[in-house]
Amino acid sequence: MSKKITDENGNTYVQQKPFYKRVWFWILAIIVLIVIGANMGSDSDDKSTESSSESTSSVNKVSSSNSTASDEDSIPTGESTTLTAGTWTVGKDIKPGIYVLTTPTGSGNVSSENSKSDDINIILSSTMEDSDLDVTNYRAILSDGQEIKIEGLQNVNFQVDKPLGNVGTEKYISGQYIIGADIKPGRYKIDADLGSGNIMTDDGELNEILSTNPEDDEISSTTVNFTKGQVLSTDLNRIQLTQQ
Repeated sequence: MSKKITDENGNTYVQQKPFYKRVWFWILAIIVLIVIGANMGSDSDDKSTESSSESTSSVNKVSSSNSTASDEDSIPTGESTTLTAGTWTVGKDIKPGIYVLTTPTGSGNVSSENSKSDDINIILSSTMEDSDLDVTNYRAILSDGQEIKIEGLQNVNFQVDKPLGNVGTEKYISGQYIIGADIKPGRYKIDADLGSGNIMTDDGELNEILSTNPEDDEISSTTVNFTKGQVLSTDLNRIQLTQQ
């Protein structure tokens, strides 16, 4: 409301109420404060959402990093043991893992009940006196559920081994090797270094008979390309790999 004021000369003035005392001013001020508060709350929510998104992204990166474990990390660690003649189940009688098989006396068969190309089918002996087809040690990668049959042997020692660490040029005993965990992928010349026997990969890319003294269908060396994930199997006592 306005107020009339008369001065000493009889002039009349209308005194206006200060704008900051008017109702519309306070209503407008309240509206402005509400809008500002809403905007601040929105910014806070956005920052919180961004922070949450960044945190989730970091967790996802860590999880992704952990899920891409190397081939070496994915191979279970076994436990050394001794088995007698008979049929044994991996996961029940012996833990899955990598083992080197030896026998203290005698000679006999060790085989896997499965029919995969990378399974075991060897004559294990304490010495090589009987035949160059015998092996004195064998490196086996045992999987859960696999059955192992031991015949003609009093005892077979299963000594825990580990991945070789992706090496290349080297001599390898008879057994099974994973390309990418034991042997570095690449091109190799393979020579028979001791004895005679089969050498193959689980995908059929390699299937030869190598010998230090080749006869008939035997050869002394071959050259192959190894790719990650292949399993190399050999029942020669020892082979030499030379990276090309």
